[in-house]
Amino acid sequence: MRRICVLLIVGTICAAASGCLVFVNLDLAAGKTAYEEAVLAPAKSWWTGAKIALIDLHGVISKHYGSSGLLSRGPGPDPVSDMREALARAAGDDNVKAVVLRIDSPGGYVAWCDTLHREVLRFKQETGKPVVASITNLGASGGYYVACGADRIHAAPGAAVGSIGVVALFLNLQRLADKLGVETQVIKSADKKDMGGLWRALTDDERRVMQSMIDEYYGRFIDIVLAARRGLTRETLLPLADGRIVTAGQAARSGLIDRVAYLDESIAEARQLAGVDDAALVTYRRGGEYKHNIYSGAPPAPVTNIFNVDLGEAFGVHEPGFYYIWTPNP
Repeated sequence: MRRICVLLIVGTICAAASGCLVFVNLDLAAGKTAYEEAVLAPAKSWWTGAKIALIDLHGVISKHYGSSGLLSRGPGPDPVSDMREALARAAGDDNVKAVVLRIDSPGGYVAWCDTLHREVLRFKQETGKPVVASITNLGASGGYYVACGADRIHAAPGAAVGSIGVVALFLNLQRLADKLGVETQVIKSADKKDMGGLWRALTDDERRVMQSMIDEYYGRFIDIVLAARRGLTRETLLPLADGRIVTAGQAARSGLIDRVAYLDESIAEARQLAGVDDAALVTYRRGGEYKHNIYSGAPPAPVTNIFNVDLGEAFGVHEPGFYYIWTPNP
């Protein structure tokens, strides 16, 4: 029985390392409905058609939204397609004069963070509409990377900002496998084909290969920040780019953000940048979602899960890969 329990634990860890989801759910709304516009605050004057669009970037920038535990939701829409859809709605509406990007994210996959940053830049270039990033709680690593696409970056007084850097996460179960007498047989085309795999440690040469990739992704992060934050130089930025997070006040004093501001102040500045005195505040939601005011969060998809456990989250690990993410418990 003891050996069976150990094997179950090993299997669970293996599934965790693969980002495996185990869930049984009742999907109450099959399929994803299109975004609908919702008015959060009407314009002061009834004849004013101008709008400011509030768009969310919430949670880990990964392939799906998800959470662990009983009666929790399973995989949902991914943030890249969601944000692109919301930006497209804002771009196609001539009455939308500016966008406020509300960010509460620790970051995520390197490629996905970079894609979202590009989507924000493309929106500005194609529409000429200003974008204000408002970090309400956490704008770390990839969350900050995306914010660098905006014209202005704000953070609430209690927000955490920064964590500029890259991390690669790979689980090594070689010693555990040796103790259990488990042997993995790998047939490969070349010696590095399985580098980063579960069942052996990286060689020195493989570690150098991985480090070279990390260095290149890190260099791109630095270039993105320098392009966005004109007051910073490489010499002043590098001491801040060691992975640390800082307070909103520290971020403002160091030049990582423009100012410390609450969300309503960011909305007011977006209106000012757009050159409109009065505008309705709108957001985009899917059928069945409820958003009452500017602090209403991004609700989960209408899915009820009887049993939903994200083994990766449960063990504090992510899928193998490269991340712009603040992850205190890798």
